Amino acid sequence: MKKGQLLIGKNMHLLLLPIFFLPSVLGGCNRFTTTNRWTAIRSLDTPGYGFLEDGPVSQVSDFINCNSNYASQNPCSGNASLCSLEASGSIIATARFNMQPTTSNEKDLEAFFNVVKKAADANGKGNAESPRYSTCGDVKLADEEAGFYRKFCTARGDRGWIRYYPQYTCVNGTAEECTDGPFESGTMLVVCGVGTVSQGLHSFYSNRTTADGSYAASDINPSLNTSMTCAAGSMAVTGFEVSAWSLGFTALAMITGLIL
Repeated sequence: MKKGQLLIGKNMHLLLLPIFFLPSVLGGCNRFTTTNRWTAIRSLDTPGYGFLEDGPVSQVSDFINCNSNYASQNPCSGNASLCSLEASGSIIATARFNMQPTTSNEKDLEAFFNVVKKAADANGKGNAESPRYSTCGDVKLADEEAGFYRKFCTARGDRGWIRYYPQYTCVNGTAEECTDGPFESGTMLVVCGVGTVSQGLHSFYSNRTTADGSYAASDINPSLNTSMTCAAGSMAVTGFEVSAWSLGFTALAMITGLIL
């Protein structure tokens, strides 16, 4: 009887080990069909790319009132009749899609973007470098490292703030062979990756609130008070991600082994 029990225990281990070390099987789109090359979007007013304007707002300066006091402390190139305003602080930006994905999971979206990237890169270089899924860093430091010196000079009586826009580079195509999102097979998409932090655009807004009313600028630059990290953490075991699906499958296997 003890031998039988011991034999069952060994068989159970033989059953569990290969199952436990199987990586989780995730849904996604295995193919992106496109004959296009990457195209840099120089203006968010470009027809067909209005969805980029709806992205998260990155305020990278105080909201200022250019009065005599501010001008005396922040003259523009030594001219105290003008106020100087520079961008500073940390930003993070990710790829954008013209259609709403069925998931907000960053790993799933990045995996799909990599499928798109591979397909677009295979068509050769367009008018821009191949973009990335995300970009993150300090805007002022990035500009300094790139040899840029960007600032806005405003007249007394002017009010406003600086908004940061990532440099988007886009491609059109169709998602194919999709299972459990992030899009359905046959969905025609515009997919836009981002460039480096220093490739981004700085725009001066004279109104406190954005045109669609979705954001009102803070008096103090919110990008200076962020605890964001540019490298996302992940939980991994022996080189693969452990998800609820794989853990559930392992638990089921253990129960089956015990029953057997």
